[in-house]
Amino acid sequence: QTPMDQAFVTAKDTLNVWVEQLAERVSMAQTLLESLHNTELEVQRGAEAQRDVINSELDHLRELVETKRHQLLSKSAMEEKQKRAHLQGQVDRAEKIRHESTSLVSRSKE
Repeated sequence: QTPMDQAFVTAKDTLNVWVEQLAERVSMAQTLLESLHNTELEVQRGAEAQRDVINSELDHLRELVETKRHQLLSKSAMEEKQKRAHLQGQVDRAEKIRHESTSLVSRSKE
């Protein structure tokens, strides 16, 4: 073999090694990209699940707030009814006393 032939063989061997290394790196990059894609899908599924949980919890909280609202309004209405009944009793007594007082005044004038 001539030096030119040896240089050609050496260059070809070097090139083949580089091609193998590049092919290996391409394969590694492909594996990494697949892994990243799978991770992206997992993140998406996790985010959807988290949104579902948040929406469910908020729906539950809305129900609790609405229930509490009805309880408080009912309690308020009951308290108002009791106060009105008590006030009406006082008004009735005061009117009775005023009527009796007016009757006494009228009889005393006679």
